[in-house]
Amino acid sequence: MSNLVVIKPTAEHTATLIFLHGLTETGNIWASKLKNIQPPFMKIICPTAEKIPMTFQNGYRMNSWFDVEKIGMHEPENEIGIELASKNVHNMIEDEIKLGTPSDRIILGGFSQGGALALYSFITFPKKIGGVALFSAWLPLHNYYPENFVASKDTPLLMCHGKKDSLISFEWGTMTRDVLKSMVQDVNFITYPQLIHEVCDQEIQELKSFIDRVLKT
Repeated sequence: MSNLVVIKPTAEHTATLIFLHGLTETGNIWASKLKNIQPPFMKIICPTAEKIPMTFQNGYRMNSWFDVEKIGMHEPENEIGIELASKNVHNMIEDEIKLGTPSDRIILGGFSQGGALALYSFITFPKKIGGVALFSAWLPLHNYYPENFVASKDTPLLMCHGKKDSLISFEWGTMTRDVLKSMVQDVNFITYPQLIHEVCDQEIQELKSFIDRVLKT
């Protein structure tokens, strides 16, 4: 991770949002979106992934959390890359805990590949976190779960997905929802009939409401 963008709270710091961007994006892109819904007590961290060669793009280098050979619900996945990336996210969470933020006041979020990494980082992290917010995302290595689930079952999840998403298909999103419901008690799956692979203003407002709800502000 490089070019870490941190938006400091404007009041006493009691919560943190770590948000992971999608393929080819940067943390700066999401920092500009999230600043508009930032509660005064919350720190927002938007890291940028390193540029790495992408197999599905014939080795072209782009900002990515892990290499992708092919995109699809039933395609092989880069297990080693996903595991290494999730450990980096775990380290970010632990750093916030060391600075004094309780784990259950830390929210993970992400869009597309960043959402997939946020979700995988959650289900493989043994401490309870405050919540997980996912946009056009999926569960990596889904065949390993729920058997290997180690996270808190009562951590709330927000999932937003467009029905016209042609990259991370709506079917893929609903499969992810169904697996998560077998592991987690509170999964709110919100669909958008006309939305493609992007995030709309309504979803950003859903994230704001989610933050308010899980942190009981």
